[in-house]
Amino acid sequence: MSYILPFFIGCSIVFASIVNGHVAGRVGMTRGIQMNYFIGSLAALVLTGFSKIVSHGTLSIETIPVVFILGSFFGLGVSFFMNKIVPEISAFYIVLLPFVGQMLVSGCIDFFYLNILSKGKVIGVALILLGIVCNAILERTSVTL
Repeated sequence: MSYILPFFIGCSIVFASIVNGHVAGRVGMTRGIQMNYFIGSLAALVLTGFSKIVSHGTLSIETIPVVFILGSFFGLGVSFFMNKIVPEISAFYIVLLPFVGQMLVSGCIDFFYLNILSKGKVIGVALILLGIVCNAILERTSVTL
């Protein structure tokens, strides 16, 4: 079970990026992001309610660190960026860009908020970015030939 859930979460991220890009292309960028955040907030509310029932815990806005709340505004920027570029890039980049972005942001949160610098994350992001650059160069040279 511990290997199946991350697989489905990864698939849902790619699927959501593709669907959000197409929705934004049809209804407009602002309306597409509004729909994305409405559905996401609704799903988060349902999951939070479910986890509250299971854990018998309480959740209040005062207990949430400010950096987590600011993350939602950052998410708006990411949604705008992804909706803008999804129709223009290949599926390969649609998969890798959110993954690299998540690794970079989690590394920044670890560094600035928890004072932890993970060498593995830095090396991983560098290798993935190197692969993306190499792939882009190879695609560009194959197109011009």
